[in-house]
Amino acid sequence: MDEMRTLAGFRDGVPAMEPDAVRDARRRLHEEFRAPERRARAVWARRGAAVAGLTAALVAGVVAVPDGREDGTGRIVAPPGMPVADAEVARTAQRARTVAEATPNVVIAPKTWTYVREVVAESDGRPIGRRPRMTKAENWYTADGTRRADVGKDGRVREHRPRADVPLPDPLGPWALPKPAFLIGAPGDPAGMRDRVYAEVDRMVAMAGRGEARSVTGIDLRGRRDRVAFELIAQVLRQYHVAPRQQAALYGVLAYLEGVRVVPESVDALGRRGRAFGVVDGQGIRQEIIFDPASYRYLGGRHIFVRDQGAMRAGAVIGWNAKVDSGVVPRPGVRP
Repeated sequence: MDEMRTLAGFRDGVPAMEPDAVRDARRRLHEEFRAPERRARAVWARRGAAVAGLTAALVAGVVAVPDGREDGTGRIVAPPGMPVADAEVARTAQRARTVAEATPNVVIAPKTWTYVREVVAESDGRPIGRRPRMTKAENWYTADGTRRADVGKDGRVREHRPRADVPLPDPLGPWALPKPAFLIGAPGDPAGMRDRVYAEVDRMVAMAGRGEARSVTGIDLRGRRDRVAFELIAQVLRQYHVAPRQQAALYGVLAYLEGVRVVPESVDALGRRGRAFGVVDGQGIRQEIIFDPASYRYLGGRHIFVRDQGAMRAGAVIGWNAKVDSGVVPRPGVRP
């Protein structure tokens, strides 16, 4: 039943439990799962004891789908869809969503200034030590990405104003992706956000294929679609101010991506301890999205070897960052 309750709350617009709890739980489960019955059985059968209750429900005939409809006999007609890939990731994302819904819903207008400050542990290709050299970065930008400001070498805040004939200077590189406008109007539910993420992944891959994307920060567009989606989410959380409900929705997307797991313990570049969503590549490197276990606020990211690979030993960290602060501000130079 815990699995049912977790997935039941995983989408927007799902009603609260009615007196007929069993029937309602089944209906809500139908709205969560993204596959026909035979595919759902195959996916969840591999999840073992952790999802035994949900598997039993599926075997009993519950077909979990988005926007499922009854055909008049009480049976749910299931449109094609995508299953949740990992139950623990879905549970964690749902908890984050519960916390986010207790906060005011913040809608950021396109011309609103936002601020992000982060620190990055410098790496020269070797494992990062316990006391690495840190680089600080501060950026202000409008939510639509048309205006940007940063701190110059003289310590003064400088704004970069757009010109029709000159691309806007970007500290992440010319035409760097992803853009902050990705978040404008982004859905607050996992399923809707998932569709938006995949649309952006496909757009970036197409741009790169045409030679229009000169810099795609931290994203390898040659990888599997799910992996590109994970890296996109990691970069959006790192680079931009993300409202709590959109942040929880991005966490929710991770539950749909094959290979993503919850890491019980992690630490960001500032030494703040948390949990993480992680995925391991073919080289034995786990990319992590680290979050606070109580507030679910994004803390930072890490790349760490989980097994020996050549000269690298398990536990070697080769990429590390921490998001120190972010928020909405009235103008460049103002910090939250």
